[in-house]
Amino acid sequence: MCIDWSDRYSGEVVKLPIDYSLPFSENVKNISKWLKAHSQKNPACYVVMYHATGKDSPVFEQGLLAGCSKRRTSSISESGYIYLSVNPNYARGYGKLKFPDGCVIYEVIVSVKKLLADKLHFYYARPNELITSNLVNSLVYGGSARVKGNIERWQIKQYSEEKPSLLDRINKKQEVKSGSDLGIKPKKNYERG
Repeated sequence: MCIDWSDRYSGEVVKLPIDYSLPFSENVKNISKWLKAHSQKNPACYVVMYHATGKDSPVFEQGLLAGCSKRRTSSISESGYIYLSVNPNYARGYGKLKFPDGCVIYEVIVSVKKLLADKLHFYYARPNELITSNLVNSLVYGGSARVKGNIERWQIKQYSEEKPSLLDRINKKQEVKSGSDLGIKPKKNYERG
């Protein structure tokens, strides 16, 4: 689910085209092309990213504040930056580690031009020593990026997963091919006597 941003921003808001069914090398090529195309757009193109923070954080009053030595929640983050995930599941994972008492996931939009490589998280996620720490690899292999400075309140909305209704789940099950459609003969029902 991606939240509609038209009530807050009239420019272009896009989602990262990472396809987890493709090999990493294909995603690296795709994201590289995508970044070149979207970072040169004028006016600035915004991308959808995700951030998790403690459930009691005053995000809607203050925005997301860049970490400082007193406020940082991770030893693998630097002061002055906000760390963002490429999808809500990654944000949830970081949030559960940092905030065991509960976290809230936010969908945020940031200028594509402001995205920076998350070098510290990438260091721990990289598959081998030959892959360099750049923004493309940070997004694909590390699943994250960072931005310098604060993220304003207008760029933030609370993320909530839409859980499919019972009717949606039933319809989805009906869409799945039945055994007879696959050439499988149905089993006979035997009555107990």
